[in-house]
Amino acid sequence: MRKSFILLLIILFFCLTSLNCQAGMKIWPGKLYIEIKEWDEKIDEISHPIQITNPYNYGINVTTKKEIPNNSSLEGGYSIIPDATWIDITPDKIYIPPKESREFNAFVKVPEDEQKNHYNEKWDLRAVFNSDIYLGSEGGVQFQIELAVKLLIKTPEQEVEKSQNIPAQ
Repeated sequence: MRKSFILLLIILFFCLTSLNCQAGMKIWPGKLYIEIKEWDEKIDEISHPIQITNPYNYGINVTTKKEIPNNSSLEGGYSIIPDATWIDITPDKIYIPPKESREFNAFVKVPEDEQKNHYNEKWDLRAVFNSDIYLGSEGGVQFQIELAVKLLIKTPEQEVEKSQNIPAQ
């Protein structure tokens, strides 16, 4: 019985190691820190790039979506963003030729009427990317992998009062 079990494990090992396995793409950075210095700056003009690299010999289509993390996976000191629509990842789909890289961009667009309510906050959100990896004619095992970038957003420290210039008398 013991010899049969060991023989079965050896056969299983050789079968599994001879399979062609493919998994995913490369992504950089794994964490993207976005710090908003002041609310009145033109933050929607600031682009925060996320680079995706296609390691394969064929092109792939990559799509993105936003995902709110659960409380147990939040980055230390960060909370869930009040409204995920304040973050925009563009484009939502892109073609990446073989052995090349392309960029997605993250934008923070907090509505002006909400800005005053969100000083001294740290938000956590995920930009999730996945692709239509083509396995080819070689057969084997294909893994559908979603890669995520942690978007860690820090709002301005405090409200800055605008002082009036009073002429000297």
